[in-house]
Amino acid sequence: MKFSVLAMLGVALRVALWWAVPHMLAGDAWHNDQITLNLIAGHGFSHSTMAPWYPDALRSPAYNFLMLLPCYLFYGAGLVPFAQMALDVATGWLLYRMVAEDRGERAALWATGLFFLAPYEAIFSTLELTETLTTFLIAWWWWALRRNDYGAAFLGGLLILCRPVLGPLAVLAPCLARSRRPWPARLAIYVLVPLAVISPWMVRNELSFGRPTFGSPASLGVSLYLGAVMDDNVHLTDEGQAEMAMDGQQWNRRSNMPAAMAVALDDRLKAIALAAMRRHPGAWGVHVVRQAIRLWWAADDGVADYAPDVPMSRLVALATVLPWCQRALLLLALFGLWRGPRQWAVVPLIFTLCYAPIHVEPRFAVPAETALCALAAQAVTKKGEPVVRPKEH
Repeated sequence: MKFSVLAMLGVALRVALWWAVPHMLAGDAWHNDQITLNLIAGHGFSHSTMAPWYPDALRSPAYNFLMLLPCYLFYGAGLVPFAQMALDVATGWLLYRMVAEDRGERAALWATGLFFLAPYEAIFSTLELTETLTTFLIAWWWWALRRNDYGAAFLGGLLILCRPVLGPLAVLAPCLARSRRPWPARLAIYVLVPLAVISPWMVRNELSFGRPTFGSPASLGVSLYLGAVMDDNVHLTDEGQAEMAMDGQQWNRRSNMPAAMAVALDDRLKAIALAAMRRHPGAWGVHVVRQAIRLWWAADDGVADYAPDVPMSRLVALATVLPWCQRALLLLALFGLWRGPRQWAVVPLIFTLCYAPIHVEPRFAVPAETALCALAAQAVTKKGEPVVRPKEH
């Protein structure tokens, strides 16, 4: 019953934010929407707005196929936020069960309450972005690691297809799994099953772009470029500045771009970024530290870009409330980490290592919310408190 009350409060918060902050399709949300419309129209996995329908080089397929496509086919785009709210409830249930196993029911209710009532997590369930699905996949993957090697390995493959940068989570899975299998068998499962899941996407990339990548074939270069160059932490020569300006103008996510051009442009952007890093390794190190801090402490994006018609007073209030709620959760999680156990720290650590070297937006850390809530629950429950697990029904 207590979990049900928390879940209802969480849904109420998400519905309230969906009503109070009407969003528009912009940036990544527009891109995801356009790909889904082209899939329905039979134009393939493309973001083009007209023929020829060039294959998309920036997105990975899991979000479109697992979330947007079913929603659009049944009840249209209006179903997306409500389907994502349902995923959030499922994520909360998985979090509740796992924390209850480790720390008892009281800690589980604290963790679940923090998850459902954290507004930063809630705001993204109303947007056509990958945050909600990735959060759910990570929670389900962590749940499966305790129970079923094959299920966890399969979910690791889906997680790569949703956020390729989080591939290290799937790589570490054999070490994190509570498996009784011998190491050779365990390694075989956690290598071969994810490979089978991502292989169709790799074949598609090979046929379309000449690169059998498991992620987006033309996104590494632009990610390094945006992080190292446009964040003004690593400086270029005058020639590099001129080429940066030219390439930056060409890189328009809404433009129709042939596959060969997209790959060539990404290679050029990557070369610019890597050259800047080699010339200024100290500045690059400062950049990585600053990006890691921004990832966890800033928490200031994701509203204004997608809700330009919202009154400024409401946006200012949200831009104040959202980051400070997230920072409070982070501080609680750090205190909970000190009290231990520390197994949940693996997810935030991997997020930091994966995202800090590239261009960072604080919303990228949202899928680690479940881990922060589990750690924060340790901060508000007594150390050494008897573990009281909920009864099975």
